[in-house]
Amino acid sequence: MKIYNPNNIIMAAPSQEEIIQGTRIVNVTVSNINVLKTHPSFAQYFDFNQTCPCYNSTVAEFCIMWKIKNPPTNLLGVFFDESTRDDEDDKYSLEELKYMANNSVNMFIFWEHKEK
Repeated sequence: MKIYNPNNIIMAAPSQEEIIQGTRIVNVTVSNINVLKTHPSFAQYFDFNQTCPCYNSTVAEFCIMWKIKNPPTNLLGVFFDESTRDDEDDKYSLEELKYMANNSVNMFIFWEHKEK
């Protein structure tokens, strides 16, 4: 199921999931970052002043602020719902984050939809 706005533009698509080392990794595709800015569950965690994809080292307000090393083009950001990671810019790539989730139950990877 896809979510459309009143202008029939896709706002979000169904998530795709995988499990790596006990962490559920959820890939979420949205039409653009504005969807996250208004989403009640995630808006509080993103630092929207950042201009590149980031991850959170802990779970706190505006915690998605650490830059991801060599991010894929349409990556918006990564959110872990538990545990901690080093709070340092350009330390981890997306693949490194996926394999070192540090016992987080869920890892949400936010992607911006790109037309093919």
